[in-house]
Amino acid sequence: GLAVIAAVIAVIAAVCSTKGRTAVTLQYKEKNYCESLPAHIVFKNTDTLPADLDTAAALQEEITEEFRNLEVHVTNHIDPKETTELANRELNVSKNRYTDMVPFDSNVALLSKETGNPMSNYINASW
Repeated sequence: GLAVIAAVIAVIAAVCSTKGRTAVTLQYKEKNYCESLPAHIVFKNTDTLPADLDTAAALQEEITEEFRNLEVHVTNHIDPKETTELANRELNVSKNRYTDMVPFDSNVALLSKETGNPMSNYINASW
């Protein structure tokens, strides 16, 4: 759900515009590809941010539809290309705060030394 969308947005490296839609370049360790996302709102930390957030809050129906469209996009275009095997290993499951929000294997951040109980270099984080 929304957790998956947050994870996808967390790996966004650059935003570009194509044919009136927004496209996002996703960069992973050994991947670099551009997926056409459904049109969506992007908030920037500028002087207009408070007004932009107020406008978005008044558009609940549109925001809900935007998230539905993004969920469909993730299901159809991101999930088939990514795995979460490392996060879902029995050894690492207890280190995940949320079971539905784990890093993709292609962009997981690993610790330089094993820690924890059980010992592992896994941490629920991505870069």
